Amino acid sequence: MKRNTPELRGNLVLDTSVLVEYLTGSSGSGEIVREYFAGLGADEKIHLNLYTISEVYYILCRIKGSKFASEKLETLFTSKAVSIHPSSLELALKIGQMKCERALSITDCATLAQAESLKFPVAFVREKELEKEISKKPFDVEVLLLPD
Repeated sequence: MKRNTPELRGNLVLDTSVLVEYLTGSSGSGEIVREYFAGLGADEKIHLNLYTISEVYYILCRIKGSKFASEKLETLFTSKAVSIHPSSLELALKIGQMKCERALSITDCATLAQAESLKFPVAFVREKELEKEISKKPFDVEVLLLPD
């Protein structure tokens, strides 16, 4: 791994950007995520929310078509390493509050709110908007930024 690249390990919440890099087979961040998946222990999982799943499908569909998007997500869903979390009223309100306070997408807010609720680190591909928000006020969760 490159210097200054966080090590991915254990239970993590993953952002759309990280999953797209992984599912499209990119060499940079995608390779880091492939190594993470390969090293997951039996009791370790990646945690996803419904916003992230919708956004991953949308992006994969735009890049390579709906068949590709469906196949990639089906493979991900059948993995025993993936835990999909439904929304709750409490989480929805937390997402809304974060969106009100931060200049981030609703999906990024959902990913961060989920990570805070689960108390697991969250991984993103480096984004200027996210780095700006972290510098203003850190989140109540460890945010791992992968190279873009």
